[in-house]
Amino acid sequence: MTIPDIDMSQVELGPQAAGRLQYGTLNRLAGIFGRDPAPHRHDRGFQIHLIETGSLDLRLDGVAYRAEAPVLFFTPPSVPHAFHIDDELQGHVVTIDRSLVLEALDRDETIGQGEAMQPRFLPLGENGAWRRGREVQRLFRALRGEIQAPGPCMIAVTEALATLIVVAVLRLESGTGPSADNSQHRHDQLLFRRFGDLVEAHFAEQRPLAWYADELALTESRLSKLCRRAGGVSPKGMLLDRSMREARRLLAFTSHSVIEISALLGYEDASYFSRLFRLRHGTTPLQFRREVGNEPS
Repeated sequence: MTIPDIDMSQVELGPQAAGRLQYGTLNRLAGIFGRDPAPHRHDRGFQIHLIETGSLDLRLDGVAYRAEAPVLFFTPPSVPHAFHIDDELQGHVVTIDRSLVLEALDRDETIGQGEAMQPRFLPLGENGAWRRGREVQRLFRALRGEIQAPGPCMIAVTEALATLIVVAVLRLESGTGPSADNSQHRHDQLLFRRFGDLVEAHFAEQRPLAWYADELALTESRLSKLCRRAGGVSPKGMLLDRSMREARRLLAFTSHSVIEISALLGYEDASYFSRLFRLRHGTTPLQFRREVGNEPS
């Protein structure tokens, strides 16, 4: 089973392009792809959906969500997703070339690339983060206005707005804001994000925790304390979470066998991998695959 990679810049009569991004309303894109598009991915860009009215059924990276607007979901490059939207749904979609996002992150290490590569589903309603989410809504509307009525330096303005949208989303989830300027807190966050980048790059190699600690010039004990202080997680937990997230993705969207998936994730023993998966998710890999409707033909 192959998940199609859709290059939004090549979609005929699709979203409006401006420099390294494409913007469209949900209604416009539903007219092209339908309201129940099959699983797909966008290898070249980050995609952000802001839903202002209506309801949504979403499968993002193998995890199912159901929500009423307002809600936002953030899809990094290559992450599979599929959704069903009702007739009342309205909102915005922006697809941003990965080079634009990574250039912005490279200029400021307070948000690591590993953190930016994690998919996010963020309810913004009364019990969500709507107060801060309104900043994202204003940025989307400013982007739409600039694209529909271009002014001088339109590409520079739209790319700046798109970058601000990405940063606002990452801040929205992490709780990081301009006031978080305590030097020790900042230092911890920088190290924690560097660890996250290492996890993203090497999780499938099953490297020991000591290797990660050495890369960060820390002891294993200090790395453990750092992760709990900065992220409320253990470093081994982060590694296992990333490995299991990739396992869910491969089970949901590919035809690889459990043995093949185990090997791809660096596990020498497929039985051990299956036990870990069951402990983490309460179901075996094959049961999970059946639940998401990806049984081999």
